[in-house]
Amino acid sequence: GAIPWLLLQVASHAGAATGVFSDVTYVQRLNTANGVAPATGCDAAHVGVTTSSAYSADYYFYTGNTPTDGGDASGG
Repeated sequence: GAIPWLLLQVASHAGAATGVFSDVTYVQRLNTANGVAPATGCDAAHVGVTTSSAYSADYYFYTGNTPTDGGDASGG
């Protein structure tokens, strides 16, 4: 019943070259709860319909190399 955990590599840094996220190389989403899209309503009759699904998650922002532990944000 939760959206998947995820590790994304940053493809580019658009906008300002400085700032809190300017050195981020990876973003990881962990400990998700809820957020799964509805099981119905994804057909031609619902084109253009917007839906939202509340969820919670922890996000980790990495600089430098990929986490080497297979996704454990604690580094252990």
